[in-house]
Amino acid sequence: MDLISKPRSKSLVWMYFGLKADENGQPLKTDEAICRLCRKIVLAKGGNTTNLRSHLTRRHRTDFYDATSSASSGALFSPV
Repeated sequence: MDLISKPRSKSLVWMYFGLKADENGQPLKTDEAICRLCRKIVLAKGGNTTNLRSHLTRRHRTDFYDATSSASSGALFSPV
């Protein structure tokens, strides 16, 4: 399954998620993002990134922390 990037995405978390595309390359469901690391579907209604960020910190903590700490000095990640 090929994933496309979310159009006009600003958040770094979208590097880890994609959207299913139709045969014309247009997003099928913009409220369901698919993790590029584990292929799990995560809800992102209205482009909201809270669920996406939560998935990354729970399931892919090391990968997400490494990428975001170098890109934004850890601003997207708050250690628990």
